[in-house]
Formats: sequence, structure tokens, C-alpha cells
Amino acid sequence: AQAERAVRDWLVEPRQRGSVLPVLGPAGVGKTALLRTIHEQFPSSVLVDCRGLTMDEVAHGLLDAFGIDAASLRGQDPLFDAVVKIRRDAIVLLCNVQWSGALFTSREPDRIAGSLATTFGAHSRGCVRVVVEADSARHRVHIRRANEIVLDDETDGADVVALLGSYPQLRALAASEVRDTPLSVWEFLCSVLQERTDEESLRRLTQQLPDVVAVQNTAAGVTAGFVSDALKYAIRSHGTLAPAEQLAVVEALLGSSMWTSPASPASANTSASVNAYGSRAVAVHAALGGGLPRLLDGRPDFVALCNRTGLLEGIAEAWPDGVPMGGTAADAHYLDVEGVAPRSQGEWLSWLHWAAVNRGRTEWAEALADSAVRLPWRTSWSCWRPYGIFGEHTGTSG
Repeated sequence: AQAERAVRDWLVEPRQRGSVLPVLGPAGVGKTALLRTIHEQFPSSVLVDCRGLTMDEVAHGLLDAFGIDAASLRGQDPLFDAVVKIRRDAIVLLCNVQWSGALFTSREPDRIAGSLATTFGAHSRGCVRVVVEADSARHRVHIRRANEIVLDDETDGADVVALLGSYPQLRALAASEVRDTPLSVWEFLCSVLQERTDEESLRRLTQQLPDVVAVQNTAAGVTAGFVSDALKYAIRSHGTLAPAEQLAVVEALLGSSMWTSPASPASANTSASVNAYGSRAVAVHAALGGGLPRLLDGRPDFVALCNRTGLLEGIAEAWPDGVPMGGTAADAHYLDVEGVAPRSQGEWLSWLHWAAVNRGRTEWAEALADSAVRLPWRTSWSCWRPYGIFGEHTGTSG
């Protein structure tokens, strides 16, 4: 009730127009419920549940709410240009920011709570007030904490420890980088972590723990996920995988059929769900295990079969303070910064191939082009200055 009054007072205070208010606190303390209550009290406010969304998706949703056609925006910073044109007072409530992003380990919480919230709050000519929910324990959410409201409670984690002691298979489910994990992927992760089980046993476990694990039927088959992201985070925190275990997951995924020829005998015996999971998450597992730098520049086939989103998330996790110059990480980072958002994996690889040719890494580029994914186009010759190269460079003038 005290926090509710504080948020309400902040929203009606004239001097707070065009500002950002963080609502912080540990997982499960009730931050989302608070923002939904505020939304009921201010029915004209714009409420966005950011769970699972990217910054771009949240931005498009907000622009739609303000009646701005995102497709018509042009210029070097189209979002900024759109926000400065907002002329009406408005309240934006961003809940579950800490759980945004397609993968559980994601840079999206920081992007939404940081640059996106600041753009709307600080550059809307004082019209928009933004309330941002974030988990104070999530290290990837960095918010300027000048006027935050903090909810708190006292939890010792004893229930989570007891749960893991009775059901060690939950540790593998928590380690999954996707929220809804196919049973075959859960079984795969259990086997890597030395927990012997099978899909039927896991299905029975979910029936024993309906308040912990939710099961649903999807187009990809039966999936399992924790009833809340907060619970997954708590279990994940108490059962953290060691770097060696993360790398064991990477090696197991590298040994699956996704890294072999489609005609190989292993292909028929490997779950399509495991293959799809590996494409999305193997780069993040490699980053968490400390092995991503070695794989990026030493294994073109690894890069070829990493989903673009997962690769960028892995790079952001491996180098939170900025990518090093002169390699694949820099190429992928700057392609993303420049707005290269291909519609297919092959097109993305063609851009990485082009960037490698610019660096003179022709052998690496050829190995990438010979991967299992067909490139729609290849670069035969280029004299474009490589990303992050300043001063004199061989073959160029000026």
C-alpha cells in the first residue's frame, strides 16, 4: 500500500513529467501486481507486459498506442524522431521487464529499462512518464537509481533448496534458456548433467508438482516450464551450473545431428527439438561457460548453425562491457548495430561471410560458406574497411 501511494503521488506530481520511475525488488515480491493496480487507477495509461518480448517489439507496441506508424519512420534514429513528436500527456507502465527477451539470458531487459524507457521518458518534451518494473537481483538490468521505489521481503531460499534436493531434475529445466522446454530437451539436459531419466518419468514429475511446473501441448510437442519466471530464477540461482557443466552442454549439442551432415546416420536418432534448441541457445551456454571466444573464431561451423538472436545474446553475455575489435564478435555486433536484420539464417551468414572477407579471413569465410546452411549470396571480393579498424590498413588509402 505504501509503494502504491508513492507511485501514484509520483505520477501526479507536475515536476515529474517526462521522467522514469524504477520499481525494484526481489523476484515474487509483487511488483507486477502493483503496476496492474496502478493501471486500474489510471485507465488511460499504457500497460505493456514485456515478458518474452524484445526491445523492438515493445517499442512497436508503444508507438502503436500513440498512433504512430513505425513503418513510416526514417532517419538515423527513427524512434527518437517519433518520440519527440508526442504532444499528449501519457503514462507508460512497463512490467516484467526483467523477464524480457526470447532467451532467459538476455540483453533485452537492459535495453528496455535503459535506452527505450529513457527515450520515451526524457525525450518526449515532458509528456510521457514511464514506470519500469525490474528485479533488483537481475545483473543484466542496469537502471539509474535516483528515485526508485523498492519493494522488499525476507526469503531465505530454504524451500527452493529442499525442492532441488527432492527433485534434482528441476536443475536441468532451470538451466534451459527457453521458457517452454520440450520434454526431449529436458531429458537431454538431464543426461548431460548426469541425471538419468526419460520423458515418461519427467511427465510423471510434472504431475507431482503442478504448482511448480506447467505442461502444455504445442505444435512442437509437449513442453514444460516453471509456473513463473521468478521461480525459475530462484531455482536457477540456487542450482547454478558450473562453467564446466555449461561447456558440457555445449559439447553435447555440438555432437548432435545439427552439427553433422543431414545424410549422416546420427540425424535420424537425434530429436528435432534438441536440434532447434541448440540453434537458439548453444551460444549462450558457451558464453556462460567461458568458451564462446574460442568457438567464434575457431569454429565457422559453430557460427553457421547458431541462430542470429542466440548468437548476439551470447556475445552480449560474454562481453558485457563491449566486444573486442578484430573478430567475428565485432562483425556480428556491428552488423546488428547497423540494422542488418535478415529474414533468414542464410542471409545472416552471407553478411558474416562478407565481413570476414573484408578482414582478409578468406579461409574462415570459405569454411562458413561450406556449412550445412546454403548461403543465398557470397562475397568474391571486397575492399570495405573492416569493422573497428582505425588508422592505416593494408590495401586502403587515407
